[in-house]
Amino acid sequence: GINAEYGNYENDGGGGGEEEEERGQLERMVVSAEVIEFVSQVKLFQYYSNPLSIEAEAVYIFPIDDYAAVCNFEAYVDGKRIVARIKEKEVAVKEYREAVSQGHGAYLMQKEKVEDEEVFSVRIGNLKSKGTVLICITYLTELQVTPLPSSLINNNNNNNNNNNNNN
Repeated sequence: GINAEYGNYENDGGGGGEEEEERGQLERMVVSAEVIEFVSQVKLFQYYSNPLSIEAEAVYIFPIDDYAAVCNFEAYVDGKRIVARIKEKEVAVKEYREAVSQGHGAYLMQKEKVEDEEVFSVRIGNLKSKGTVLICITYLTELQVTPLPSSLINNNNNNNNNNNNNN
């Protein structure tokens, strides 16, 4: 399943207070997939909003298939398209935190370990008051082939033979 989590990155897991009021919200998510042979290209469109009168951070944590490789991460805000660049994790996190502390909008997607499960997180820093942002994530994943049990194959062949004998 998908686990959504919103709040201030620095205060995640806290006990209420101001943090509860400083949240962006995932309004909706749309998933589009194209399958070619044994590979699927999946696009996640995540629509975030900030209903508050102050800037807020939205954090969304979700699993992606073990065989997946993220190949694109974009943000659309105020009529602008922002395309992410891959960076070393420590550099990306540092730049994100610096941008947020300076009051700039910032976007970060990273792989994390949460309770022994590898997940991805998307962080939107300084989402403007009453503002919205669309995040688009594209990933490729290999589809796993599971052979049919022989009992199903034999039953299918028997049914086809019976149908042929009845004609």
